[in-house]
Amino acid sequence: MRERWHMNRIGFVNFWLYDDEVFSFADGKLLLRGQNGSGKSITTQSFIPFILDGDRTPSRLDPFGSNDRRMEYYFLNDGEKEEATGYLYLEFQKGNRYRTIGIGQQAQRGKPMGFWGFVVLDGRRIGFDFNLYREVGDTKIAYTKQEMKKELGENNLFTETQKDYMRFVNKHIFGFPRLEQYEQFIRLLIKVRAPKLSKEFTPKKVYEILNDSLQTLSDEDLRAMVDAMEKMDDIQDKLNGLKRAYKDLQIIRNEYVRYNQYMLGQKATAYLEEKRMVDAAREKLEAETDELEETKERLEKSYGHAEALRAEKGLLEREKEAIGTTDLEEADEKLRQCRKRREDAEKEIALYCQHMEQHKNAIREYDAAIREIRKKVDACQMEIERFVSDMNELQETIRFSGHGQIVSLWKYSESYEACKNIKIEIEKLCKSVESALEELKKFREIQLQWDRLSEECSVLEEKKAQAWQQVNDAEKMEDGLRDDLIEAYYGLEKLNQEFYLSKKELEQISAYIQKYQGMADYGDIRNLVGNIWEMKNQKLGSEFSALKVRKEKQAETVRVCGEELEELEKMPEITPVRREILCRTREKLSENHIAFLPFYEAVDFTKDVSGQERDLLECQLEDAGLLDALVVAKKDYMRAMQVLGEWSDKVLCLEDSGKMGYGKLAAVAQDMELRKMIERILSNIGEEDGCQIVLKPNGYFRHGALEGYSRPEKEACYIGEAIRRKKREEQIRRKKEELQLLRQELEALEQGIAGLEKRIAILQEEYRGLPVFDELDAAIAMKKDLNWTFEKCGEECGKKQKEKEECETQKKQSAQRVITKCRELPYERNIESYEEILEALYEYKSQLESFQIAVMRLLAEQDREDMQKRLIGKEEDAIDAEDIHKKRAERELQEQRLQIEKLEEFLNAPENREKAERLKTIRDELDLKSKEETELGKKQAVWEDAVKRLEPDIEIRKSNVMEKMEKEARLRQYFDEELSLGLVFARESKTIPEAAKQAESVIREADRNRSVAEIVSNLDRIFHAHIGNLVTYGTFMEECFAQGTTDAMVLRKRHRIVSYMQGRKLYFEEFYQVIKERIDETELLIRQKDRELFENILSDTLSRKLNVRIAESRKWIQDMSSLMRKMDTSMSLTFSLDWRAKTAEGDGELDTAELEKMLNRDRELMTAEDIERISAHFRNKIYTVKQTAEENGEVLNYSDLVREALDYRKWFEFKMFYYRNDENKKELTNGAFNRFSGGEKAMAMYVPLFAAVNAQYKKAENDDLPRVIALDEAFAGVDDKNISSMFDLVRKFDFDYIMNSQVLWGCYASVPFLRIAELLRPANSQVVTVIYYLWNGKQRIIEEQ
Repeated sequence: MRERWHMNRIGFVNFWLYDDEVFSFADGKLLLRGQNGSGKSITTQSFIPFILDGDRTPSRLDPFGSNDRRMEYYFLNDGEKEEATGYLYLEFQKGNRYRTIGIGQQAQRGKPMGFWGFVVLDGRRIGFDFNLYREVGDTKIAYTKQEMKKELGENNLFTETQKDYMRFVNKHIFGFPRLEQYEQFIRLLIKVRAPKLSKEFTPKKVYEILNDSLQTLSDEDLRAMVDAMEKMDDIQDKLNGLKRAYKDLQIIRNEYVRYNQYMLGQKATAYLEEKRMVDAAREKLEAETDELEETKERLEKSYGHAEALRAEKGLLEREKEAIGTTDLEEADEKLRQCRKRREDAEKEIALYCQHMEQHKNAIREYDAAIREIRKKVDACQMEIERFVSDMNELQETIRFSGHGQIVSLWKYSESYEACKNIKIEIEKLCKSVESALEELKKFREIQLQWDRLSEECSVLEEKKAQAWQQVNDAEKMEDGLRDDLIEAYYGLEKLNQEFYLSKKELEQISAYIQKYQGMADYGDIRNLVGNIWEMKNQKLGSEFSALKVRKEKQAETVRVCGEELEELEKMPEITPVRREILCRTREKLSENHIAFLPFYEAVDFTKDVSGQERDLLECQLEDAGLLDALVVAKKDYMRAMQVLGEWSDKVLCLEDSGKMGYGKLAAVAQDMELRKMIERILSNIGEEDGCQIVLKPNGYFRHGALEGYSRPEKEACYIGEAIRRKKREEQIRRKKEELQLLRQELEALEQGIAGLEKRIAILQEEYRGLPVFDELDAAIAMKKDLNWTFEKCGEECGKKQKEKEECETQKKQSAQRVITKCRELPYERNIESYEEILEALYEYKSQLESFQIAVMRLLAEQDREDMQKRLIGKEEDAIDAEDIHKKRAERELQEQRLQIEKLEEFLNAPENREKAERLKTIRDELDLKSKEETELGKKQAVWEDAVKRLEPDIEIRKSNVMEKMEKEARLRQYFDEELSLGLVFARESKTIPEAAKQAESVIREADRNRSVAEIVSNLDRIFHAHIGNLVTYGTFMEECFAQGTTDAMVLRKRHRIVSYMQGRKLYFEEFYQVIKERIDETELLIRQKDRELFENILSDTLSRKLNVRIAESRKWIQDMSSLMRKMDTSMSLTFSLDWRAKTAEGDGELDTAELEKMLNRDRELMTAEDIERISAHFRNKIYTVKQTAEENGEVLNYSDLVREALDYRKWFEFKMFYYRNDENKKELTNGAFNRFSGGEKAMAMYVPLFAAVNAQYKKAENDDLPRVIALDEAFAGVDDKNISSMFDLVRKFDFDYIMNSQVLWGCYASVPFLRIAELLRPANSQVVTVIYYLWNGKQRIIEEQ
């Protein structure tokens, strides 16, 4: 296993109650032990996770996850200090190499904390090569940020940002490929660290922890999709309306397409069926005609050929009778047999020769092998001699008594047993030397320990004397600092403006300072000073808040007043309040050169009308709707009404003049036509009930059907130009005066606020500048530490002296054992000599082994040589046997040659040779001709029957073919004219038959057995059910190809849907496209936005991140499960984990497996259907999340909706399984878990969690990274008998750790090494005492610090 980094030391400087504390690890393991409040949890959480990433979020600092514990608390001690700087660091070790990470922080009351982090890469060590503080006398002052940066130099890493620090730690310590993976790893460590986790454990809890540890998408990843959703929401309603309008047309189109496919397919089928029948009949007719002619021709030829065969046979028979028969045939047969036996003998001779040659080759190979064996034998003998020589040299050192036997061993066959006995003797000698060497080393260790203890005793005595002197000095310094603090508080009255104490308060604080013994006593002082500051600050703050509220209200009033003044100054004169459309109408009237006036501008009060009457009259005209009504000339009335018809306004225009003369108003229009109309209107106004417009002095008014009473609430300000001008000027003047006063008040408020801000700042600064107790705290703590040190020195001196005495006894005993074990051995009694002798013995043993092997190899080669010689003898015997068989075959060959010569001599006689050859030829020819004559007779009979059958059928078939061809032409015409409509597909370059075959396939399977009437009826029903939205386009169904159609031609007639748009006749498909184009732009916009929305998911960035997250999670879980299955829990229990894809949760959603597959697909290869399915899935997800939130009364923004929809962790679910011995795996349900024993439950929790951490480590690229975990209240709730198994589990995972516990010691056989730090802190004490122990796997040893 490759060496890796281990945690070696953690250290604190000026942090919480630690001034300068270092905790060392043993092989990367540390256990913090102590009671509640001793600081063990603070120590643990400060390093895991804080030192790993620098994130000081309060919930991460508290093991229980609350937000109550902030980092400032550990520096300012709950506000008792004004400022503090401190450090934390963690040192890693790998062999002789060191690497350290650390964080410095500065806390100041009321200000954000300062942060800087560093990574020491040059191998220097804190506390050895440099410190984190400078010493001023006995005081350690932590380095500032700049001092620390300077101390580190350029060869190490330094940063002031938390993100960069986390990046440095990951890169140089852990090596995760991406920072998100490192963050995920730390989140898991926090979950695993949680205190008393095993007490709350259920399988569901493990699933929650594992699920929370998975990496999700960030807000930045989701931003593009959130923006797209916000835009989509605005146009979604428009799309829904367009789809409803388009729906009817689609329904009709579906049925119409079905009808068109049916009609084209039916006509194609009818035509093709008829064409196939015509083609088949024509082919059959042509085939039968050809067959008849061919048969007749064959029959005629066969008759002539049969006659010729009979003549040839007769001639051959007569010739055979003329030649006669002799013994020639018998001699010819015997000759053939002799030739066969001759060939067999020749083959046997060749085979025997081949076998003999093979045996000779084998003999040559065996001879070559013997020569090679000879060489190896010689090499073995040389090697044996070399081994003997080497052992002779070693013998001079080891002086082994049995060495003389070895030289002659290899010459005898019994050498193996002899070597074995010598090896036993050598082994005994080795053990004796090893035992003596071990005892010599122990004696040396004891001697060194005794020397060290003697030196330590001297040092401790001197240290004890120094400690006593330091205690006295510390007491004097403490008294002086108390006096300085009291004087400082008395001097506040002269130095401060806002914050000072009364005489009574000064006496009280002096008493507190005299009794002050540490931070625990600071509460009374803090309360006294804090109450004074709070009272003063609250008083000033209340005044400040009240002034600020008044200022904000005053500023708003000034702004509104200023805007009102600007509006008044812009207006040429005051006008009644009008709607925007009325202003636009009057602009249109002006553009059309129509003269008009509002009624209030067209009239003025007469001189005799009092102010009160004016106010009432204007109020009546306003309530009756007459005040701002338009007056137009009679000639412009119709034109004006046209404009008003397009816009909005009201006009006063009367046809006839009244009989009244209303004396309170007079016409003032300059335009004569308008003046006439105004006077006509005024003549119809009066105070009597008979007038068209009634305005009575008691406030009553009536205008047509409208009547009521008016009560003026303001002075008249519209009727009369002078009144309007005067009113405007008066309003402007009043508004300016009002604005001036408001601004003056605002300026006074701002000055008051500035003064209070200054006083508050002075109060705050003076409060911060109050005398601090840091130096006194340090002096008190130092005195306590020095007292403790003095006492500790006394104890250590006693202990050390006792250890020295015990060591001396051990030294004497060890010396006696050395003498006993070395007495029988003829060597010098020192470690170096025995190590040299032991090394020589090991080498001698090795040489003896090699010697034995060489001897065995020599004997084996000699045996091989004997074997080869025996094989050569066998091959020579085989050659002799083959030679005998060969000679027998040669005799047979000679006999057959003599027989063949005699028979050939007989047959080659002139009188026999010619007859024999001709006789054989005649027999062969007769046989052939007889066979040919028989076959020819059979064929003639078949051909004669065929001619009789074919001749009468051919004429009938010719008539049928003509009739079918006429029908085919008619059906071809029907199909061709249907195809030319182009309603299903275009003909293009296809022939009619090719197009018909294509048309046959378009008929829907369900329609193939339906009649034309059924199809037409369905179309008619659908058309009239959904025609409502299409009537305006003149849509109807017309008959096509109906002219001249008979009942027999019913297949030809069809219906066609026609519409008219803008006087143009459109058939259905063209009409459908025109309608569709009207909504295409909106649909395109929707699709673009929809794609923008959901292509963010499918985009390279987002889908890749999703896929990476899922793939990483799956790999992590697979690694985790694989490790769990391999893990031996010592309880016959094995666990595994599964991360299962969920099925679709609702309509329109995809199964997770299918969704993941589609997201993994190349974007360019996706079909529109794929994209739509994915879009629909996430739409439904978002809708479901939104609906659930609304039902629960929650308000979610788009970021929450998208994050919830794309939270892939909810697409899967964890399932844990367990195996017991050889049983099948079972799911770990709550019921199964509750039946587990305490130890099994603990295993069920920690195995998956530790496996999860282990799987996270596998993601890192550094294979030498430190494998750290932390456990707060480690294994709480696990019974004592199973704790050892828990530590053994940690060991099997090869984790380094920092744990804490109230009760554990960690001293188990399953723990090889462990450093234990026991934290002692009495109640409310400001000092933590640390006692260190080392567990070495066998015993716990207290360590001196």
